Amino acid sequence: MLYGLEWLKPDTEFPPQEENNRIKEYKCYAGLFDLNPFESFNSCGSRLIANFDEYFKLPLLLGYQRLATIKLADMVIGAPPSISVNDNDEMTDKISDIRDQTDFDSKLYQALIDYSRYGVTVFRLFNDDEVQDEDRGNFAVWNPEEWFPILKKDGTKRIKEHVLVWRVNFGTPSNPAWFLEVQRHPTQGGHYFEERYAMDENGTHIKRKLASKKVDTKGMPCLVHYVANLPSTTNIYGTSDYKMINELVWKATERMRQILHILDKHADPSMTGPATMLKANEETGELEFQASQFSAVSPGEEHPEYMTWDGQLEAAFKALEELLNQIYIMSEMGEAFLGNTKGAGQAVSGTAMRYKMVSPLEKARRVSNALTLPLKKLMSGLIYIDTGEKMRFQDINIIWEDSLPKDPREVAELTRLQTGAPQIIPLKHALMENYDMDTVDADHYIEEIKKDQQAWAELRSAGTGEARPGEKGNPSAPPNPDKKGSTNEPHQTGTANVNDQREDTK
Repeated sequence: MLYGLEWLKPDTEFPPQEENNRIKEYKCYAGLFDLNPFESFNSCGSRLIANFDEYFKLPLLLGYQRLATIKLADMVIGAPPSISVNDNDEMTDKISDIRDQTDFDSKLYQALIDYSRYGVTVFRLFNDDEVQDEDRGNFAVWNPEEWFPILKKDGTKRIKEHVLVWRVNFGTPSNPAWFLEVQRHPTQGGHYFEERYAMDENGTHIKRKLASKKVDTKGMPCLVHYVANLPSTTNIYGTSDYKMINELVWKATERMRQILHILDKHADPSMTGPATMLKANEETGELEFQASQFSAVSPGEEHPEYMTWDGQLEAAFKALEELLNQIYIMSEMGEAFLGNTKGAGQAVSGTAMRYKMVSPLEKARRVSNALTLPLKKLMSGLIYIDTGEKMRFQDINIIWEDSLPKDPREVAELTRLQTGAPQIIPLKHALMENYDMDTVDADHYIEEIKKDQQAWAELRSAGTGEARPGEKGNPSAPPNPDKKGSTNEPHQTGTANVNDQREDTK
C-alpha cells in the first residue's frame, strides 16, 4: 500500500515495488479471462509442461475462471437494474437519457467483469469533449493496473487521493520515447492535477517532471470511484474470485491433460507376437513386421495381439470429478449454474430452480449490494455534469433483478393471492414487482382490467353474456374445492356419508 508520492520522484522505478505483486496478479487474471495461455502461465508463476514425447506443449486450458465471471455478470445485470428518483419523474427520465448516451448498461457489465476477475472495479467520470458546446457527462471503467490509491497515515485505511497513471510511447517501436501521464484525484473533490513525466528508453524509470496543471471541476465531488470485492482491514484492493479456484482449476487441467494423453497414446497401440512374424530387411538387415501380410502361427506359439495398458482411468475420472465439485463449491456458482447437465436436472418450478441456485443468488445479492452506493454516486455525478444540478445520491433508487427465469404459473398464483381477498398488496405494486412493470405500464394494465371487468358486467346484466373463464357457470372454470368429484353435489365429509348410510339401513 502507498502512503505518499515518493514513487513519482526522478530516478525512481515504475511501477513502485510495493505494487508489483498486485499488478502481476492483475496480468495473471487478465490472461485467464482472455484465455491467453502465454500471459496466464507466465504471470501466474506456472511453467510449460514437457509431454512424454519430449517436446514442449501448452497444457489444456479449462476456462472455469472466465465462465464464473461471465455467469456472475449475467446473474447480477442480465436484467439491467432499475434506476429512478423519488417522486421526480422528470429526473427519472433524465437518468434514462444518461444511461443511453453513456452506454451505461454495457459499461456496467465491464465493471462486473473487472470486479470478479481483479477483485476491484474503478470508475472515472469526465465531461465528454466530443460533444461541442454542451456539457455531457460520461464515465470509463478504468484498468486497475493503472490505479494507485494513496492512503492516509492515520491508520484508518482511508484513501486520500486516487492516482491514475499510464505510459504513452510518443516514438516508434524501434525508437521509443516513453512518457508517464498522471492524474491525481483528491477524494474531497473540487479539482484534480494533471502531470506528465519523462521516462527512460525502457519505460521503467522516471526521469523528471515535464508539466503540471490544476483542473477545476466546479465543485464536483471526486471523479474517481472504486468498488472492492470483499475488502478487509489488511487488503483495501479486494480479492479476485479467481484466487479461490486457481489451484483447483490447474489441478483439474493437469488431470484432464493426463487422461487425454493416455487415450491418445493408446489410440494406436503396439502389437506383440512370436518372433517368426518378423522378416529381415535385405537392405538394412533389421527385423521388420509387415502388417499387411498373413502371419501363420504354429502350435505352441504365442498368438499376435495388441499391447494395451491399464491406465486406471476410472480412478483418474473420479479424481477429476471431485476436483470439479470443489470448483463448483469454492466459486459459489454451483454445478447447475456453471453448465453441468447432471447437476441441472429438471426444474419442476421456479421455486425448485431457486433452491438449486441459492449459492449463486446469495453471491449476486452480495455483489449488487456492494455496487449500489457507488453507482448512486456515479449517477449523481453524471447528472451534475449534464444539468449543473446537484442531485443527492440518497434520493436515487436502484432496484436489482436476479435474472433467473420466472415461472409464469407461480407468478400468476402469487399475484392472485396477493391481490385477492383478503388483499395484502395493491394491484399496482403486485404488477410492478411480479411482472417487472414500471408505473406507466402498471397503470395501463389496471385501466385495461377495469374496462374488461366492466364489459363482462354489462353482458351479464343484459342476459346475453356467459360467465367469464374461471367463474362459476363457465365450462372452462376450474373444479370447485367445495364440490365433490365431478358432480355439483355439495361436498360431504366422511362422517356425513356414514350417517346417511345408517339412515338407509333403518
